[in-house]
Amino acid sequence: MGTLDSIFNKARDVANDMGKKAGDVVEVSKLKLSVVSLESDIEKIYAKLGLMVYEMVKAGSENRGLIDGCVAEIDALKGKLGEINAKVDELKNVRRCDSCGAAVELSAQFCPMCGNLIKSQPEAEAAPQEEAAPEEPQPPQELENPGVDA
Repeated sequence: MGTLDSIFNKARDVANDMGKKAGDVVEVSKLKLSVVSLESDIEKIYAKLGLMVYEMVKAGSENRGLIDGCVAEIDALKGKLGEINAKVDELKNVRRCDSCGAAVELSAQFCPMCGNLIKSQPEAEAAPQEEAAPEEPQPPQELENPGVDA
């Protein structure tokens, strides 16, 4: 009976893993659709910005507020785009090269595109989280120079 139970348990584990992977694929697909939509929105704002600047130059006027508004809107959409791309990378179990931005497997030591050394994940995450205890100020020490008389 133990062998049959272990087969059923293994089959259940495989089915659970397949379900999770299928769920990840669906989630990645949804996120990619969001990326396409955001990129389209960004392109529309770029076109609007270009048209505004063109019309302002032709009219000999400048409305910095309109331009700054478009730039802020683009920056906000790019921020959302970065968050979505980070989620996609997490679901795909990859990270980005600090040098060229290529997708790199989590276990990779070097980027396959540019050859950049990839920092190991624990080091990269631990560094910003560690906070050194503030040191107490030390009184200035007099420098000793044995060859010079005071």
